[in-house]
Amino acid sequence: MRWTAHMEDSLQKLSANPEWVGDEQLVAMVRTYKLQEDVAQITWRTAEPAGNSTAIRAPPAIYVKALRANLDAIRKDLPPSLLDNKVVNSHLYAAELSIADMSLWNVNAWLSTHPHRPTGVSSTGSGGIDLGKMDAYYASLQASKACLENFLRFELSEYPAISLSITLHFGRAAQTLYRLMVVDDPEWDRSIVKNTIDMMAALEQAANNFTQVSNVCGLENSSDPDNMDYYTRAGLALRSTIPAWSSTLEQVNLGAGVGSAVPEGTGVAATAATSYQVQAQVLPELTSLEWLDDPWLSDMLRSWEGN
Repeated sequence: MRWTAHMEDSLQKLSANPEWVGDEQLVAMVRTYKLQEDVAQITWRTAEPAGNSTAIRAPPAIYVKALRANLDAIRKDLPPSLLDNKVVNSHLYAAELSIADMSLWNVNAWLSTHPHRPTGVSSTGSGGIDLGKMDAYYASLQASKACLENFLRFELSEYPAISLSITLHFGRAAQTLYRLMVVDDPEWDRSIVKNTIDMMAALEQAANNFTQVSNVCGLENSSDPDNMDYYTRAGLALRSTIPAWSSTLEQVNLGAGVGSAVPEGTGVAATAATSYQVQAQVLPELTSLEWLDDPWLSDMLRSWEGN
């Protein structure tokens, strides 16, 4: 949706005269959406124009400082009541991650199993090291870690109120961490990610949380994989991805342990696991997949649409 002057005026009025805390939360969310739209526009503009490979294009990195300043301004304007709001923080971390990844990956912004080495971000460095690119790597790591940990702070009783955008933030953060652990770039120490966050343990926790939601919230469920509720299906789909990711990490000497393909505990989720695991075994390797084609995330989206 194109941002218009009328929309900006309406946003300013709502920001100046909120009638309840939900208005303040909406203002913060819209501002982060607008910032991410700016990132998208910059990314598209810096892509090579069709049929014009000689056109002069400004690298995305030159916009980073201004975009980060805009994000800091959004954070600075948050009222105290929203400083620890998990929904707002999810949007903020997602915007922060978009800015960092814009410099590293540009148009092809999502992972493959062995993503190509990012091109240089800046020419300023010491001893040949691209400092701009290293800053983008660390910013990407920091934002994705914060986003993943923020998602895990949601109580099980809050899951039915989690919007699809929050789930997508979680998916992007997890995939970014994975990408940072397998990217082929001698300037980047992939072990930094493993030493910063136990990603597989975090994914296990998220999978367990998803599979427990139906029991905690009293949702109807089924042992049939085709008819089970969204949360159980999402948990099983996520759990089936953990061994595949762990296997790849073992190949790059960053083994983090292979997660179980069968959920812990009993109940519908456990009885359905065997059937679902058969499906998981034939999932394609994560080679050259765009992030929305990732099996567990695409399965979650299909389940969401069916609810």
